[in-house]
Amino acid sequence: MNNESTDFTSLQSSFSEFYKFLRKPNQLRQENRSASAILKTMFYLIVIDAILMALIMPLIALYEVLGLENGDSHALEAMFEKGAFFVILLGAIFAPIVEELFFRAILVFNKYIFNGILAILAIVSVALAFTTLSIVVAGIIGAVLFIATIIYIIKDDHISQKVENYWQTSFPVIFYLSCLFFALVHLMNFEFEYSLFYLFPLLILPQFIMGMILGFTRIKLGLMYSIALHAIHNGVLLTIALMYK
Repeated sequence: MNNESTDFTSLQSSFSEFYKFLRKPNQLRQENRSASAILKTMFYLIVIDAILMALIMPLIALYEVLGLENGDSHALEAMFEKGAFFVILLGAIFAPIVEELFFRAILVFNKYIFNGILAILAIVSVALAFTTLSIVVAGIIGAVLFIATIIYIIKDDHISQKVENYWQTSFPVIFYLSCLFFALVHLMNFEFEYSLFYLFPLLILPQFIMGMILGFTRIKLGLMYSIALHAIHNGVLLTIALMYK
């Protein structure tokens, strides 16, 4: 992945870099910098995250007014019943690692990560086929995937190169799709009537914005830093929630 010169010397310049990236997402990583410079960048990204989250806090009040989020319906309630240690372990450590590996690792194309995702999707597809369809149909799906796997192994380098080229030319679409899927997954935190589908944009907006910040961090600094920022974000919110529980 190529590097670019970026300006994270102040909060204002960091906001500017983030906005410029969102206008046209790219895979250009921040130039190699010292550990202190990276920590300073992380600090500014944490502040940007806090400011953007504060700006959309009125949405939380709106959820409650609409009856979309309360103590009986939100997934956090089940977590809180298991104690503070479990909440922090799951929400501030386990979830950030898993979600960053799934949603942000793929932003920078790596054929081994790509192959791993394909393998997981193939296994899940066959498992779902055997549990929801007849044995014959499931067997056909399994055979097709097996043949496709053999062809892929034979043509691995050629296919990987084509996919990598597509990844680079279509990166803005891939970036925003990753943000969208990340946000949609968090709809499971709510219980509501699907007739209220027109409220989906409001429900997923906080996570969509968070996805953009984490994606930006992953590209400019690396996956380790997006995991760290995600953990800090969740840890702060969960700590506040526990204090007022």
